[in-house]
Amino acid sequence: YQAPYAEERYVYIAGSRSARLMKIGNCRNTAQRERQMRSERYGGVGDWDFVYSVRVKRAGTVEDAARARLSRYRVKGGYWKDNEPQTGIELLRCSYSQAEAALIQASAGAALGSPWKARSRVGLYEFETEGAQSVG
Repeated sequence: YQAPYAEERYVYIAGSRSARLMKIGNCRNTAQRERQMRSERYGGVGDWDFVYSVRVKRAGTVEDAARARLSRYRVKGGYWKDNEPQTGIELLRCSYSQAEAALIQASAGAALGSPWKARSRVGLYEFETEGAQSVG
């Protein structure tokens, strides 16, 4: 699912401790999207935790720009949605700090307010990034 590039939406960072993965995405409702990712086991993972979000202009453009900065950390993960196999292509084997830095750079001039950060939990997602493999 790809949101229209021009929409005002939240761009978020979610982390999975069990899989040591990060995900940058965009949505209208962060709480609803977090529940959906957990129930669908996005990328084959059920412990997604949203740790950062910011409302932006051109959400799809901001999301793509942030992920492009992290392309060398991209990995794929399978999951099921509506009884059909899917491939999660937005998964990143990087640290929270790397994801946050990429998103802050990508959202410069597009943010519509202050970002929200789960300050007490972001340290749980400072994964080592050695050995990350590029997908494409």
